[in-house]
Amino acid sequence: MGVMVTEPEMTWKDDLIPPTVNIGDVMCTDGTTMNVDTFVKYYPEHGKFPMGVVFFVDNTGLHGLVVALRDACERQVWSKWNTWGNYSTHKPMVKSLTITTNAITAMSDINGFGNTQKIKQTAEIVGPRDFSYNAPAIYACFYYNHNTLSVGTDSLGWYMPALGELNMLWMNRKESCISLKKLSTINSAITQLSSYGSYAYTAYLSSTLYDDWNMWFFGSGYYRQYHVYDNNFMGGPGFLTRAIYKF
Repeated sequence: MGVMVTEPEMTWKDDLIPPTVNIGDVMCTDGTTMNVDTFVKYYPEHGKFPMGVVFFVDNTGLHGLVVALRDACERQVWSKWNTWGNYSTHKPMVKSLTITTNAITAMSDINGFGNTQKIKQTAEIVGPRDFSYNAPAIYACFYYNHNTLSVGTDSLGWYMPALGELNMLWMNRKESCISLKKLSTINSAITQLSSYGSYAYTAYLSSTLYDDWNMWFFGSGYYRQYHVYDNNFMGGPGFLTRAIYKF
């Protein structure tokens, strides 16, 4: 009499780490990536926690950019230069950055990490008030905490994206939004990319400057400049900020 052989049951370990990183993959807090369907199907058995969603991968297939699981803040201004006594803080802060009024040049800026670092360093030393007051939206990105999905007190490597990086996010919005929606089934605090949906007057701030008083922002397929001190564009719900991360 023959012996019946049964195939072993598949588990999350069988396709835990893909050979290369793909757009839409989940970046876990331990630095590994996982297909979003695998992550959700075997959560919490695999013992991993989502950090963000991959929205860009370079030619090596191993490095790229991750978008946070929710907005860092909303209706926070880029700079409070027009607040009493704060002009002396704003001017050296923006002078630390490259300024461009040319849209093509602005779109080529993919150094949001460097922009954020320069703003932080200047905001902390040139004025009587701290980083969180002088540049609140950028502060929220820099101190975004993927463990609590809120603004914390320690930097974990997140930053405000440059205009070119927001464009990359727009180009791959479909995969990013699908993954964020699937992840929200395991944690309702995870939210969609607001301005990449149906809200025509909602847009994300960038760390790219237009001139001394205006920054570039990116909305639903469009980009333009607006005042750094205002967060009520066209009377809509205001600008949002969502941090990104390099890996």
